Amino acid sequence: MKEFMRLFNTICAQFLFLFLLTANLFGQHSAGAESAIIKVMEAPEVGHICTIEPTHENEFFFIRPEEIASKEFNQVKNSNFQIDYFSEDGGPSWPNNAITAFNHAVGIWESHIESEIPIRVQANWVELEENTLGSAGPTLIVQVNGGEADTWYSIAQGSAISGRDIVEETQGTSNEVNYDIVVNMNSSFNSWYFGTDANTPSGRIDFVTVVLHELGHGIGFTGSVRGDEDTETAEWGLGDDPDTPVNESDPIIYDRFVVDGNNIEITNTLIYPNPSSQLYEAVTGQNGGLFFTGDETSSVYEGLPAPLFAPNPWDPGSSYSHLDQQTFSGTENALMRPQIGNALAIHTPGPVMCGILADKGW
Repeated sequence: MKEFMRLFNTICAQFLFLFLLTANLFGQHSAGAESAIIKVMEAPEVGHICTIEPTHENEFFFIRPEEIASKEFNQVKNSNFQIDYFSEDGGPSWPNNAITAFNHAVGIWESHIESEIPIRVQANWVELEENTLGSAGPTLIVQVNGGEADTWYSIAQGSAISGRDIVEETQGTSNEVNYDIVVNMNSSFNSWYFGTDANTPSGRIDFVTVVLHELGHGIGFTGSVRGDEDTETAEWGLGDDPDTPVNESDPIIYDRFVVDGNNIEITNTLIYPNPSSQLYEAVTGQNGGLFFTGDETSSVYEGLPAPLFAPNPWDPGSSYSHLDQQTFSGTENALMRPQIGNALAIHTPGPVMCGILADKGW
């Protein structure tokens, strides 16, 4: 009997130990799941981020990835983009050569950014307004552990930072999405060049270049600033509560690196109240221009902050979230300008764009 009780107590003790260990591990996992995402909300409309337009002028400028291999390019796949192709109801289907070109652009991005989480893209072949080649942006913006406090990130970058599949974790919630990025490409534009050889002929717009540009916005080359050319006021931040004043909301990570010509941060509300006419002056370049400043960016741009596109008056879809058109035309950093010419192919993000992404935490 004593031997039986001793055996029984031993079994009970082992069972209790295993139960407590399992409960502890489960609790740790649950806490991690709860704390991975701090906040999540709908991203700005893609048309407010980018509506890239043609200049209708031939540039005769071509940059292929292998031409700047020593600076930034490698052929190792560091991320996995998953693309679903959709066509407008009643509209034409995606041409096979357009899909091939889109996939080629995706392959270039996969070698430049790192993420263990799939980056899902909804690619829409739709009719856009005249002179609009494409538009794109993230589906959600998020705040996650591992990122800057009180700062929004694109959902793709939030997943990369946290190591968690945020698209998957939104399923069944009020913020449910199936994609990290939405890209719209103009199906009614008649001058596309769908080749992948970076040898775009006169009078044609390189499809690969435009896709690369739009995906760049989707992974996070975007800020929260909005300008009103009628009232000449601007504001930044995207509050997650409709009753929260704009000046109490948080910036997107991009915003934290933007300065005026005097190196004053545009998020410095002591100098630039939010919203205000003073901020409008800054983001339209009236205070010595507008720049992205960061160690990685400056290191590839002669030690200087990179000029951003800041026309006066404010130009929705072009202002702020682009590199300066004039400064970077005819350079290896021409991809993220707000306008694109004919006979041009930029099949690389460029050192400045890569520096910006690195400064933001990619």
